[in-house]
Amino acid sequence: MSVRTVYSVEVPMVSTDRGRSGSHVFTGHADDARQALEAARAAWHRAQEHLAAGRDVPRAAGFGWSARGVRAGWSPDWGRATARPRSPGSLAASFGTPR
Repeated sequence: MSVRTVYSVEVPMVSTDRGRSGSHVFTGHADDARQALEAARAAWHRAQEHLAAGRDVPRAAGFGWSARGVRAGWSPDWGRATARPRSPGSLAASFGTPR
């Protein structure tokens, strides 16, 4: 069994109704940066389908990626998205250590 790397995918975002900008960071396991970008994009589309249907954005499922925190009215710039491998322990450092 191979160990897959945890990637973070940062996607620039623009508010479609307020002219604001920012970014959304997706995280999950992938074999390479291309696969990470594809997984983040799939999670985004899945989240948009749920939002359009008036449902909550689902948590990570079988493919391990989700788009929690995504809101309607923001448009991603996938052409400027970047995918980087995370160093071991960096997720715990980002989100704190469970108690």
